[in-house]
Amino acid sequence: MWCKAAVLYANPFCERRSNARNEEIYLPAATTRHMTSVWKRRLLRSLGTLGILAAFPFLAWFVLGWIEVVPSMVDTFGAVGLRTPAAITVGGLLLAAIGFYDF
Repeated sequence: MWCKAAVLYANPFCERRSNARNEEIYLPAATTRHMTSVWKRRLLRSLGTLGILAAFPFLAWFVLGWIEVVPSMVDTFGAVGLRTPAAITVGGLLLAAIGFYDF
């Protein structure tokens, strides 16, 4: 059901939008709620990039430590201390998954 311009201010479930020809249209709020805006996409993309940047150093350190180019994480943090870089890596990858969802 489309909202009418005359009842826009009386009906809280309608929102005013512009179409491609800059004509004002009135849509139900449920329709406009699912329209992704530009700032939301930029925010999610930057959160995804931040997550990858948080996870990458520990992944690189793990690989370089495995081939014995740098001291391994176990030598640096100990067996119990591996939780810290693992938590940062998993948190960064989760943030990247949220940021790049439906990209």
